[in-house]
Formats: sequence, structure tokens, C-alpha cells
Amino acid sequence: MTNKCESMKSSGYFLTGTDTDIGKTFVACALLHAWRRKGLRVVGYKPVAAGAEKVNGELVNDDARRLQAASSDGFTLAQINPVCLPEAVAPHIAAAHAGREIEFDLILSGYRYLATDSDRVLVEGVGGFRVPLGDAHDTADMALALNLPVILVVGI
Repeated sequence: MTNKCESMKSSGYFLTGTDTDIGKTFVACALLHAWRRKGLRVVGYKPVAAGAEKVNGELVNDDARRLQAASSDGFTLAQINPVCLPEAVAPHIAAAHAGREIEFDLILSGYRYLATDSDRVLVEGVGGFRVPLGDAHDTADMALALNLPVILVVGI
């Protein structure tokens, strides 16, 4: 797979876990806070989130909201979480139930935008590492397409 994100201003990481609810968001927020303390402009990116509630008429995922709070100022929730699905199930199933597809190009372009406006982007996956996003892509494909080193969170 070709690297679609080579000429970005920022550096980044892809954070994933061995399973859902393993502590990815906790680790992501800790890293974002540490990098901010070093003076970096940082943003957490949750390109796909499954499980959200309506807040003021908009779907809001709690992990994405936590990443926004840990990120530098100026990033909207829609930028941090472009694909927010209401049902807390595997994202390809949640997307099907919502009558939509997860657009891989939207994920990549969202990263490119954030990378031009930050020193570091931390991409948080959804569920485990090889979670399907549709028929053609999974979260491992996302890490490859973004050409990011992977941080794996495991339960001990």
C-alpha cells in the first residue's frame, strides 16, 4: 500500500489495543498531555467511533470527547471524530445498521488535515487491531495507509 500521508508537518502514531475497553483512550490522553507539557501542538484523532449519544442533536462519542479535551485547543469534535456511529458494536456492523459506509478516504483526508495543523497526531483505533471497517479495509489497513508506527495497548 502506498503512503498517502508522507509530506505532513507533524509526526504521528497509531494507537490500538488487543481488544475493546483495554485502555486505549486512557493511554492516548496520557500521551497527549505529556506531549503538550513539552510544548507540542497535539491532537487525538478517533477517525471511527461506534457507540454514541445525542448531545444537542449531534452524535457524540465519549472517547472522542476525552481526546478533544486532552488535545491542544482549536480542534472540533467533528475533526477529531469524523465517523461517529450510534451503536456500540463492531464499526462495520454499526455503519450497516446506520445505513452508511465508512469512507476510508475520509479517514485519510481527516488525518492529513490534522497533520498540517499540529506537531503530532495520535490516531486511536476502534476495538482491536484488525477490526473490519467494511469489505475492503480494516484498522490495520488504516495504520499502513497512514504510514504510522503502532503503539499496542495490552491488558496486564
